[in-house]
Amino acid sequence: MPKMISKAISPIAEVTTRLLMGWLFCTSGWAKFQNLGAVVSYFESLNIPFAQWQGPGVAGIELVGGIFIMLGIFTRLSSLLLAIVMMVAIKMAKWDDIDSLTTLMETPEVLYLTLLLWLTSTESYTLPALTMIRKFRAMWAQTASAKISVKN
Repeated sequence: MPKMISKAISPIAEVTTRLLMGWLFCTSGWAKFQNLGAVVSYFESLNIPFAQWQGPGVAGIELVGGIFIMLGIFTRLSSLLLAIVMMVAIKMAKWDDIDSLTTLMETPEVLYLTLLLWLTSTESYTLPALTMIRKFRAMWAQTASAKISVKN
């Protein structure tokens, strides 16, 4: 029974996580593009090198990566790039405020990082996977109908 419940909930959990994380990063990237000057200034205040390029770069990764994750395409690559952005964000913007493992674990970026790393290991319920399933079913149906017509 627990295995059956897990099997039923797993796709819901994966798709929900993907949609929520994608939306979070998509809206964050869009907001950065809407106020790019402030983002670049903030990056400069953190002493991030090449802030004038890093700002639009991070905004683009968040916007496009978020869209890709929501659509279920390039999920692993997008999640990996966004995980790198999260690690840099923790180091550059949060690290001085972290005085223990507990305070590190309380930052939202660690949760995002964890979920992104989980998404790099799942590809079951993505657009390419579902497209492949449809193609396989169509191929299977053609093969089955060809066998039936040969027998008759």
